[in-house]
Amino acid sequence: MAKKKSEDIYASNKEASKKSLKASDEMAEYLKKNKLDPKKDWSKDPVHGKKISNWIKIIRIGQEKAEEVPNKHHKLKKPNTLKKVKTVKNANVYNYPDIDGKPMPTNMKKKFRQKMRSLLKSNMDKNKAEKQSLNFVLDFFSNKDKVKSEPKAKKAESKKSEEKSVEKKKVKKVKKTSKED
Repeated sequence: MAKKKSEDIYASNKEASKKSLKASDEMAEYLKKNKLDPKKDWSKDPVHGKKISNWIKIIRIGQEKAEEVPNKHHKLKKPNTLKKVKTVKNANVYNYPDIDGKPMPTNMKKKFRQKMRSLLKSNMDKNKAEKQSLNFVLDFFSNKDKVKSEPKAKKAESKKSEEKSVEKKKVKKVKKTSKED
């Protein structure tokens, strides 16, 4: 029963709001047609008063009905999501191994920590994670040194090729100017 009453209320409210919109449009057309100022109150006018007062009543009723509409509170259902497995956070103390009997440099320590964090988040054993991250850091920096040394040789070659191309451009410019004379 409660649903039917609320549906009836909504239906009557919709109808009232439609009627009020229609009445406001008709009143606006009437005011334009008769060249009446819409800012003035014409409801007490002897000629136009009855029509305009009827439209005003319909508009007010529609506004009141629109204000009466109770807000529907839709209960939104939360989507089914998988619960995350809580990982136990380990202390942020890292045992940095010595490399060739010397303490690890800061840039290596940074890469070591990054790798350790990612491995520990995946619930890997701490000892395995330390070994794997140490191997990663050593491989990373040994490859990095190789990559750094190779481009220097290429840079020297590229500078020579650039110088040759600049010389060729100068020769072409000189030839063009000699032909123009």
